[in-house]
Amino acid sequence: MPKPSIDTILSEHALWLAGEGGKRADFSEMDLTGHDFSGAHLKRANFFRSHLGSARFPGADLSEAYLCEANLDGGFLSGANLSGAMLMETSLKDANLEDCDAIGSDFSGANLSGANLSGGNCSEANFSGAAMDGASLSRADFNRAKLISAHLTGCDITAASLSRANLYKARLASADLSRANLTGAMLIGADLQDAMLDHARMGDASLIGANLGGAKLGKAKLAGANLTRASFAGADLTEADLSGATCDNTDFTSAMTKGATLPFSDSGKPSAASLRAWISGNPKMAVILLGIAVALALLSLYMKL
Repeated sequence: MPKPSIDTILSEHALWLAGEGGKRADFSEMDLTGHDFSGAHLKRANFFRSHLGSARFPGADLSEAYLCEANLDGGFLSGANLSGAMLMETSLKDANLEDCDAIGSDFSGANLSGANLSGGNCSEANFSGAAMDGASLSRADFNRAKLISAHLTGCDITAASLSRANLYKARLASADLSRANLTGAMLIGADLQDAMLDHARMGDASLIGANLGGAKLGKAKLAGANLTRASFAGADLTEADLSGATCDNTDFTSAMTKGATLPFSDSGKPSAASLRAWISGNPKMAVILLGIAVALALLSLYMKL
């Protein structure tokens, strides 16, 4: 029995959505390569394992659609509504999702390498285990999103909002997070080596065991952050704000801390971590002050003789 045409499926789906009979759209495992679905009403449609390479969905309603394991490589979904959609294990390599609405969607295990999600609303969405290397997330909303163990190496995340996002063990090496909002984000065990975090807001974030070696954090805001066992070896913390941060066993080896506000203990005295950071960032001055301290101690001893 031949399959109905795409137009017939869409007509039946429209009736189904309106509660006037019809039938839910089922495009599962169909070859829809390059098809134009611009502005189509595809809420809750089934695209399981569909072949949708280079297909066009600008302005389409794909809310709550089932797109698991589909191939959308190079697809055009700019401005599409993907809220609540299921895209687990879906391939979206080099796809354009600019300004899309993906609130609460599930992209877990999806391949979004090189995809463009800039300006999109992905708040509370699930990207756990997703491959997103080289993707653009600039200006996007990822507030409270799950990016557990996500691969974000080399991503453009400039000016994006990831407040309260879960980035546990996420790979963000060489990513550009300049001016990003990571307030209260969970970055436990995250790899941020050589990442750009200039002017980033990371207040109250949890960076326990995170690797920020060689990262650029000029004027970054880390007030109240938990930096326990984190590594800032060789990082640039020029004029960064670490006031009130927890720095137990934090590594500041060779970090640049000129003009930085370093954490203080409850007694109001500099913490051991802040002193280590200051010494690492000002080795010449530390040697001079040490020399002065030794000279004063010897003078004091001499005066007592």
